[in-house]
This record gives sequence, structure tokens and C-alpha cells, in this order.
Amino acid sequence: MAFASDKGRQGAAGVSTGYDIDNSLRFNDDDSAYLSRTPSTAGNRKTWTWSGWFKRSNLTTGQKFFSAGTADTNGTGIQVLGNAGLEDVVQFYTIIGGTDYGWNSTLKLRDTSAWYHLVFVYDASNSTGSDRMRAYVNSERITSFATNYGELPLNTDSFMNATNVHTIGKHQVNATTYLDGHLAEVNFVDGQALTPSDFGETDEDYGHWKAIEYAGTYGTNGFYLDFSNKATKHTITANGNAQHSTAQNKIGASSMYFDGTGDYLSIPNSDDFNFGSGDFTVEFYTRDSDHSSTAGGWVTTGTGSGTDGFSIYTADGNYHFSVMTSSGPADWAGSFPYSTNTWTHVACVRDGGTLRVYTDGVQRGTTAVSGSMDVSPSALLIGAGKHINGGVWDSRLDHPPKYMDELRISNTCRYTSGTTFTPSTTAFTEDANTLLLIHSDTTNGSTTFTDDSGVVGGLGNDASSNTNNWTVNNLAATDQMLDSPTNNFACMNPLSDSSATLSQGNLQNQYGGGNYYCPATFQLPKTGKWYWEVHITALHSNGNCYGRLGITYEDSNSKTINDGYGYGVYASGLHMLTSTGVYSTGLTDNVGDIIQFAVDMDNGKFYIGQDDTYYNTSSPYGDGNPSAGTNPSATGIDTTLDWRPDFNVGHDSSYGTKFHANFGQDSSFAGNKTAQGNQDSNSIGDFYYEPPTDFLALCTSNLPDPAVIPSEHFNTVLWTGNSSTNAITGVGFQPNLTWVKCRTDAYSHYLHDVLRTTTSFLYADQTSAENTGQTNTITSFDSDGFSLGSNAGWNASGQTYVSWNWKAGGADVLNENGTIDSQVSANADAGFSIVSWNGTGVDNSTIGHGLSKAPEMIITKKTNQSDSWNTFHKDLTSGNEIFLDLTSAQSNDSNNASWGDNHPASVGASTFAVGYAGDMNGSDVEMIAYCFHSVEGYSKVGSYTGNGSADGTFVYLGFRPSLILSKRSDSTGNWTIWDSERNGYNTSNETLHANDSTAEANETRIDLTSNGFKYLLTGGDYNASGGTYIYIAFAETPFKYTNAR
Repeated sequence: MAFASDKGRQGAAGVSTGYDIDNSLRFNDDDSAYLSRTPSTAGNRKTWTWSGWFKRSNLTTGQKFFSAGTADTNGTGIQVLGNAGLEDVVQFYTIIGGTDYGWNSTLKLRDTSAWYHLVFVYDASNSTGSDRMRAYVNSERITSFATNYGELPLNTDSFMNATNVHTIGKHQVNATTYLDGHLAEVNFVDGQALTPSDFGETDEDYGHWKAIEYAGTYGTNGFYLDFSNKATKHTITANGNAQHSTAQNKIGASSMYFDGTGDYLSIPNSDDFNFGSGDFTVEFYTRDSDHSSTAGGWVTTGTGSGTDGFSIYTADGNYHFSVMTSSGPADWAGSFPYSTNTWTHVACVRDGGTLRVYTDGVQRGTTAVSGSMDVSPSALLIGAGKHINGGVWDSRLDHPPKYMDELRISNTCRYTSGTTFTPSTTAFTEDANTLLLIHSDTTNGSTTFTDDSGVVGGLGNDASSNTNNWTVNNLAATDQMLDSPTNNFACMNPLSDSSATLSQGNLQNQYGGGNYYCPATFQLPKTGKWYWEVHITALHSNGNCYGRLGITYEDSNSKTINDGYGYGVYASGLHMLTSTGVYSTGLTDNVGDIIQFAVDMDNGKFYIGQDDTYYNTSSPYGDGNPSAGTNPSATGIDTTLDWRPDFNVGHDSSYGTKFHANFGQDSSFAGNKTAQGNQDSNSIGDFYYEPPTDFLALCTSNLPDPAVIPSEHFNTVLWTGNSSTNAITGVGFQPNLTWVKCRTDAYSHYLHDVLRTTTSFLYADQTSAENTGQTNTITSFDSDGFSLGSNAGWNASGQTYVSWNWKAGGADVLNENGTIDSQVSANADAGFSIVSWNGTGVDNSTIGHGLSKAPEMIITKKTNQSDSWNTFHKDLTSGNEIFLDLTSAQSNDSNNASWGDNHPASVGASTFAVGYAGDMNGSDVEMIAYCFHSVEGYSKVGSYTGNGSADGTFVYLGFRPSLILSKRSDSTGNWTIWDSERNGYNTSNETLHANDSTAEANETRIDLTSNGFKYLLTGGDYNASGGTYIYIAFAETPFKYTNAR
């Protein structure tokens, strides 16, 4: 039996995980990327477990995780569907002779901003039929099904662990559905039906599901793919004065330099270069200052006996490509155009029975070849050849210098049949056929040479001791990513604009018709310094780069930086768009340019760079220095706003424009550049250019810790009534405000708080005064919840209920900050207080609220008289008010009678003002107020604009929401309540209205995601085109620690 390999337990900086996942593998469906394996021996076909972490990219498309079989009608698989009406649902199936078993979930995987943990268990010997094919998402079992194909018969063999083909990332036989996203930490256990707790655990602080190391056995065909394994790479030794030089370079920063006096590189004997009778390719760029008849070698291997190996060299005024085989030598000798001091691409291939020589993509000659080549036990030499007696002669002994760059040896013929081709002008991307790859992209004078091959072949390596390795298909070394479940990196968010054409793990945005705004999945924290890069991958057909790159703030999702709501670069050439105007640097933009963004939120400064030069808006333009904090592109950025990186393509009919972002997970930009491996000031990331001092990557490890742990200050609980005493637990603290609603019958909304007697309550959906005459409602607030009597509104037998619970400051205290004394229970850390006062009738009186900053939403109610719930929200029109118990739009607070003069400015850091009206400050009224302000990672008070589409506006929160209360403010509409407990997965359908007593309705759909929410329908209550909506939301988990939902 094989056991799991050792794995590091040092968490990423800033995140105490206890277990660190270093890498993931990116699957881009446009590349038809997948892994494949055919077991040589059958394992247990009746019992197995598959576990993996998944970060989704494309939505509404089919996504294959793992499958095996022999045909469409005979196979077993796990996938996400793209079928009409079943988009994004999970499917677990076995099909035998065309008969289907398994199910499609109701649950949908639509969150592209964070990571899911998926576990699938095939347990055909289980005596309970419904337990034979089970699955879990973030440890929660899938129990609701859109389709059930039929119960798997007892002891039915799956096609997993049979000796048929197995695939990860595609259908086992069809090439129509490929995975699009990232996979990490994939475990397959042959012969055991395990549980999620074998692979993960609940975090004690934040409650999210996190990875642990699997410690069990794997069985015959079990495997562990951590995607950080690498095949053995070749050791390269520099001999003589061989070194890297920046004096000349074709691709990257440097080239290999040989001065002609004993310089060469050597690689120990390797079976990699034993091509036998197979095809191969040796290619490189070369440049030298002279040509002569003196013998010199470019690349050579073999014993020097003349009967084995190959050599590419010059001799006697000719260029030679010689292969020595069992049938004798085959030697092409000839001349070709070759200019001194000019880079020339040379490619020598074996193409079946023909040797071909190309320079600059043009075939220069051929010769026949036969037999098998064996290079054992000789070394491979670069910049040198061999005498027949085995001695070494180096390159151009009499005529230095000589340069070589971008050398690649492959076990395939890359250039066939003499067809003309265009040599690559960017770094070669390693694939499964690459055996040696030297980029020479480093510092001047370095004598360290690195073989960058071996990564791709190793990406499918089994990290358990089973060595059940997988074949890599259409994946490159650059698909090995730093983005992982223990350090989630930013990317573009298709939920913000599903019409954007995204690829490469949602890091590449390409124009596809339209003006596409696509912000990042991360919001910039209000403090700190942040850095990212964007590669110009393709231009418009007219040679310009149209689009907007930079940052935008989200006062409304319809606002992008080209509307003047942000700072960035745009249009042809490098222009800077700031709040003060548009400025041209005079530079052009070219394919391959890298645009840099550095945002200093501590000082309100924004820097825009191109290829490591930062520009400002006045001459000499290119003297910006983010590290020193000098000469920024823009100053005075309002850091109280919610800024996010923005990627907008499509302006000016920009067909062809393509941008590729790097937030620190891939400095190769999907193979468009040679990865540089620069890290931020926390030693995190993979950037092309070194980030400025103290600037950090946008990843969860670098995000600041939330000010509070959400579950310690707000929680939702559910229960079923029993018409007797009922202790409701699981709140996690003693609540100070509890809002109760029956889900299954038309009872009112009941609010109990610590400032009034426990049995006193208010009706959120009514104007009635406080009810103090009911008994057997909430009878006590307890350390982990509350106790109920038998009253049907709270505890009728068989009815189901929900309560939303907040922690304030416990027992109330006197607050004398205002002109009217108040009693306050305040939780300043969580931005919530409960305030009571007696009215005086004096206009513009002030009330102390007990918080450390101005409330952004205040819900008030007269407790001793009948009246509506007058509500203040920061995003209402100045001077307006709205009412919690009514559907009416916001309206003018006539003569500032309710909220005093000049509101919202009258709502301050320690007090808020009230007018003279009876609903707030009549001389005979007793008042209660619930005051809230946003707390990063815990709560948010905000607004959004509807788009009237079934693909609604995405609203960024910075946390996975537990509760959302929203209302259309410019027209009539219900106050809608959503929470994550009543429907524990996407999409959520169960709606309650704060302004009426109706039971829960399955009336609409909403995505509650790891960092926000999105309505998936039209309608006035949620998403009317151009409608404005206010909301308040509370977190289940802050984005820094959350799972995808």
C-alpha cells in the first residue's frame, strides 16, 4: 500500500492555515488541455474516492473533472454541466450500455473568485441505495437533485480503476468538453469510501473549510497530484569562461556567450537524447562576428567515434548537420545565408527518413538518414564539438565572440516536410516533447545555466509512492500556477460582465464585440500598497491598443474608468486618464509591452508604468518612483471609495485587442513571456518586473486580517417549532438583537432587543407600537442563543423558522454625547449599536449612538405609539428618508422634520440629528434605533444600479454574505431578505419580505458568492434597468478566508 508523501505545513504569509498548498494546474479549454492515464492493472471498481480543489473560470459550459470508460455509452464521470437549463450543476454518473445511473444537482458552481473543495465517493457495496454515489462541496453533502437518473444497483462496477483510459479535464473518449479553471491537491483513493474530513477541516476561527494533508493509503490505482512535481532536469556545467551576457540578446534579457577560448556548456549523459530511430529537433538562435573554415560546434552529443550521436557544427567552410546511426553517418553539408552580427534561427530536424536544416524558417537542405542512434554514455555539449578521438574542441576558437539564445531540443519533428515557418520571437513554451530548454534570461556575467524543461512532464507525476503518473496533453510549464486554495490570487470576474471574452484562468480579456468592463475579483484594501501587471497580447488590426486599464471605484457597476470614474491607461499609445484629464506620454504600445500599476492606498497615489518606467503627467514624464513615493501618475485618490482593478476592452470597435493580467500568479502571461519569478515585499508572487518596495500582490495571503470575526457578531439560525419550550442554540454568542420570522406561515417579523424587556417585541412589517402583552415568545437571551415559549409566531409545531442575530454591547449604558441623553448598547468593533431615547420636540436635537464612526444606516421605530419605521441610508438622495415597513420609494423629509437639518451630514461620528416630528422626536414619544456602519470583511452598507437583465449586476462586498437586506429606493418595491442558511448553496431562491408577513417564497434567484452577490433575473424588487437599490449585508466569512459558494 502507498502512503501520502510528506508535505510542508508552513502556511503562506498572512494566512495561518497549518497546511500549505503550493501550486495548482491551469486548464484552458481553448487549448484542449487534459491529463490521461490507462491503468495496467484493475483496482477496486466498486469503491473509490476522488478529492480535489477547483477554482472555476468559464461559466455555463461543461467541465469534466474526472472520467473513465470505453465509449459514450460506457463510462463513469464527475463534471459540471453546460446543458441548457442545467448550466453549472454538478453531475455524477455511471452509464452502462446506454443506461444512466446517478444524478444532476440542484446546486450550481457559479463562483469564480475562490476555491471549491469537491469530494466524490463511489460506494457500490453500500446497503443504502442513495448512498452509493454521493458528493460533497466544501464538506456539505449534495442532497438536492434537479435530475435523478436512477439508483445505482448494488455492487455495480464503475469504469474507474478498470484498464480503460482515465482522463482529468476531458471526457474519456470525446474531445468536446474540457475543463476550464484550476485544479489543486487532487487525491484519488482506490478501495475506500472516505469523507471530506479525510482531506479537510473547519477552521476554528472563521468557520471556512480548509485543506489538511491526507494521511491514509491510496490503494492499487490511487494517486496524489500536487502539480508541483517536476521531472528530473538536466544539470548544466559552464566550462571555461562560458557565461550569460546582456551585450546581445534575441529573446529575454541576455544570451549565452562563448569567447572562443575553451568555453562550452556540458550536460551529463541522459537517455533523453537517445532518440533511436525517432524524430527530433534541435533549434536555437545564434550570432557571431565572423565565419571561418575553422571547425566549431554548436550542439553535439555522442562518443566521438563517428558511429553514434549527432552534431551541428561548421568545418571547411560548410555548415554540417550530422547524425551517426547504426546504419552509418548521415551528413548534410552546405551553406546558407548567414550575416555577421545578426541573429539567425537555426533548426535541425530528423523527419522520418530525412534530415532537414532550416535557417530563419526556410529549408536550406536535406539528406537521407536511416538506422538508430544511441548516444550512451556521452555528454551533450553546447558551444563545442568533439574530435574523433573523443577530445573537445570549442566554438570559433579563432573568431570570438559567439552568442546563442533560446535553445530547445525536442523528441519530435517540429518543422515537417520543408514547410516555411516563422521562428518564434518570444520565449519557447515547454510542452511534453521538450527535453532541454535554455532561455538565458538572467543577469550579465552569470555562469549559472538552468534547464527549464521537465516541468510539463512532471505536472502529471503521482506524488504518492505509487508512481501512477499521468500523461500531460496540451499543457505547458506556464500552466503551473501559484494560485491555490491556501493563497487565492485575484483574476478578472466574469460575474461582473458575462459578455467579456475571458480565458487563461480569467486572466486574459479579449475584445469580442461590445464595450466590456471586467473588474478584478479583489477590491483594493483601504490601506497598503498594491501592484499588478498587464501584458499587451494583441492589438487592433490598425496597430493600436484600444481599451481601458487601471482602477475604477464602485459607486455603481455601470461606471468604468473611461467614464471618468477612475485612473488608468487607454487608447492608442500610452495615455494616462486621471481625474484631472487625459495625458499622453508620447510612447507607443506594442505587442509584448507590459503595463504596470502600483496603487499606494496609504497616501492616495497611483503609478502607471510601461516596461519598468513609471510615468507622470508632466515633463520629463518618465521619472515616477513608487518605491520613493515620488512623481506619481495621479494623486489625491479618495481611499474611502471601493477601488478595484479594471480591464475594459472594446472601445472604438477594437477588434483584436487582447490584455493579459498578472496579479502575481504567472509572470509568463500564459507563455507569452519568459517567467521572471520576481516577488513582492512579502516574498510572495511571480512578477515579470520587481514590484516597487513595499508594494504587494493582490492575494489572500496579503489581505489584512478582518477587524472582527463575523460569526462572533452576527449569525443566522434555523429551527423547527415544537409548541413547547424550545432552546435555540448555535448562535455562538448571547444576542442583543434577534429578528424572528416564520418561514412556512404568514406570521409577522418580530424584533427583540436587549434595551427592552425580553418579552417585548416590535413588528418589522407593521406600524404597531411595541407589544408587551404576549407571553411565551422569547423568554430569555442565552449564552449561545435564546429560549422560546410556545407562541405560534415563534414556535408552532412543525413550522420552520429563521432568526437573524446581532451582538451589540450587552446591557445599555447612558450616553450623554447628544443634546438628548440616550441609552446605548454599542459594539463599536462591529459597527452596530442599539439606541433608545425619549423625544423632546426640539428641532435639530442630537442623539449619541455609541459608535466610533458615523452610522451609514439607521432603522428607527417609535415604541410607544403606532408609526412607520423611518430609515436613514447613506445612499439615499440628500434630504430623503425611506420606511422599512412600506414598499414606497424614498421621499423627501419635508422641512427636515424627521432627521434634522442638512442630513446626511447631520449623521456624525458620535451623534445623529433628529427633527421635531413625532415619528422621531415628538415630546411624547419613546424611540429605538438600530445603527450600522460598514466594517471591512464583516458588513457593508451600499447601493447598486440594476441592469434589467437575467444576468444581473454583480455587487462586490469583500465577504461571503450571510444576510442581505435590500430595497429599490427610486420606486416602489419590497424589502427583500436573503440569507445563506435557508438555502446553503447557489443559486438561492427563498425570499422573505421585511415589509409583509407572507411566508417564504421561492420566487427568484440570486448568487451569494465568496465576495458578493448577483441577481439572476429582472424585476422591480431586485434588478430593474436603471433602478437604484440600497442594501445592508453581513458576512458569513471574510473574503480573505472564504471558500467559493
